[in-house]
Amino acid sequence: GGCACHPRFGESKRSARQPVVGKPVAEATEGSLEAGEEDARLVLRPPAPPRVTLQWLQEHSEFVHFTMSPHIDMLRQALDTLGSRFNAGGLTLDEALGGQEEAAEALQSFLCNLQVWGSLALRGATGDFSPVPRAAVDDDLELFLARGLSGTTASMSSRLAKVFATLTPVRMAEYHRQLARIGVARVRRDFRQHLGALQRNLEAAVAQS
Repeated sequence: GGCACHPRFGESKRSARQPVVGKPVAEATEGSLEAGEEDARLVLRPPAPPRVTLQWLQEHSEFVHFTMSPHIDMLRQALDTLGSRFNAGGLTLDEALGGQEEAAEALQSFLCNLQVWGSLALRGATGDFSPVPRAAVDDDLELFLARGLSGTTASMSSRLAKVFATLTPVRMAEYHRQLARIGVARVRRDFRQHLGALQRNLEAAVAQS
């Protein structure tokens, strides 16, 4: 007279050949599947490359030398552009950093001088005012800065006296700051060009390896 239950009533849909070990696992939902796929991508993601620091370069000097040897001339051009083609009060970046143990402090002082005093229109080996364009150079003011009131001829002395009569500290400061702005802009452009060419060469070398 007992209740005759169907033998499969209440059984789980799981096959008898798949026993449950440990705590039962809930059926996967759409959200859990997405989370699982994200975890899988995280696991398969390659490790991040090492950070290139001064210590890393020193520890891998042979590798760095082998890798950069074909491109050393382009790298030198980029660094020469940055280090020698603009100045702060007549002092180039190479001169500011040369022999200084505290490079960060020397660089900060260089930038402060550049902002406060501006740049001088220094002549290069070819006699030009590189990287300042010739049109930006005030010939009368440059002549006065080079000779003061002592002209080699009477006409030059008269010219220098006229410059001195109209010269003010504000005009002098603005002139040198203008030279600094022009020089920095041109050096920045040239440095980016050199750096871009170097980067393209390195990418091509990596693609061929």
